[in-house]
Amino acid sequence: MKIRRLKTILKRRGYTVRSGKGSHCIWTHPSLPGRPIVLAGGNNEDAHPYQIARVCRGQHHHRSTCLYDSQKHHEQ
Repeated sequence: MKIRRLKTILKRRGYTVRSGKGSHCIWTHPSLPGRPIVLAGGNNEDAHPYQIARVCRGQHHHRSTCLYDSQKHHEQ
């Protein structure tokens, strides 16, 4: 899965982004202001397993929802 896909998932879930240092982006959700998700890397880079886990664990979504979002994207 690419970093670009993780960003798309976060946007669809209502997260907002602000820039960090270098390639870091800090994503926050209005209902979880104290639990940011930090992504590092360019859009075309492969996401690390821990980054995928953070996005899938974020907010109140279940991991299967994240995988479903990813599979749905590939079908398009």
